[in-house]
Amino acid sequence: MLIGVVDKGTGKSAQIEGYKVAGKTGTTQKLVNGSYETQSYYASFIGFFPADKPQIALLVLLDSPQGSYYGGAVAAPIFKDILMDWLSIYPIHPTERIRTDSLKSDSVYVPDFRGLFIKDANRIAQIQKVKLANTSDIEAIILFQNPKPGQKIHKWGKVEIKVFDKTKKSELPDVRGMTLRRALTIIHNAGYKTNVIGSGKVREQQWSKEGKITTCTLICN
Repeated sequence: MLIGVVDKGTGKSAQIEGYKVAGKTGTTQKLVNGSYETQSYYASFIGFFPADKPQIALLVLLDSPQGSYYGGAVAAPIFKDILMDWLSIYPIHPTERIRTDSLKSDSVYVPDFRGLFIKDANRIAQIQKVKLANTSDIEAIILFQNPKPGQKIHKWGKVEIKVFDKTKKSELPDVRGMTLRRALTIIHNAGYKTNVIGSGKVREQQWSKEGKITTCTLICN
C-alpha cells in the first residue's frame, strides 16, 4: 500500500526512477489552545527506501508551510532531495526496470560530488557509471561540478569538477546549496572556522574576519 502511495497516489513527488520508494503523505490542521486552526497546518511525508530492502527511514515534517500545505506537494519533494543526497554518498544499484521515456537505458543521474574527496568521488562515479575529469589530486575536495547533481547524462559521460585550492588564500569557498555536512567539510579543510544557524542545506553564507581568524557563518533551512 505504501509503495502505491508513491507510485500512483499523493506521494508521486517522492519517486526516484529505478527504485521503489514506500511512504505516506500527511496534512493536519494545527491544534492551538484546544481548537484546530483553519489556516495553519502540518505537512508531512514519512517513508523508507528502497522499499524492497530498506536501508533508510525518514520523516519530513513542515510546521506551517507557506503556499501549498499538502504533504505530497511540499514534504515529499524534500524527502526525495534527501534520498538523492544519501544515494550520492551510499550508492546502490537500481532495482527496478525503468520504462519511462524520460530516462533511457543509456542514461544515468549525476551524483552530488560536492564536498567529497576525489578519492571517494571516484568510487561513487564508478558505481554510478560516470567519469570525473581533473582527478589528479585524490586528496583534494570537490567544490563545483558540471553537470549539476540530479541531471541526466549518458552512461560514462564526463563530469567536470573544480577543487578547492588551499594555496590561493584569497579564494573563499562558495558552499551555498550544499548539505551542511558537506559545506563544513569544505570550509574546515580550507582552514576556516564556522558558525551554523539552522539545519539542512546552506541557504546563505557570511564571511567575517577578526585579527587573523576568518569565520564563515552558514545560514541553513
